[in-house]
Amino acid sequence: MSISTERESSEHAVRLRAAAAALSVPALAVRAGRSEVVSDAGLEELHRLIPHLRSVDVPSLGHTIAGDDNNALVGSLRSFLRDEVSSSC
Repeated sequence: MSISTERESSEHAVRLRAAAAALSVPALAVRAGRSEVVSDAGLEELHRLIPHLRSVDVPSLGHTIAGDDNNALVGSLRSFLRDEVSSSC
């Protein structure tokens, strides 16, 4: 990786963190328990950046939740949306 690419990557990460910290709408992270992409530390960082973040782990799945078990994803989304709609009424 070149120095400019490393700098651009670092600048991109700073922008992403700032955008996450500024998020004011309801947010949900659905993570596959066997994901090699979203680590515990990564999810913890998201929770620090987005204190109101709700997260759901689907322990038995790999990274592609929708492909592995679409019903698990839909169930998580429905629950999140139901809770958000009822709390805003």
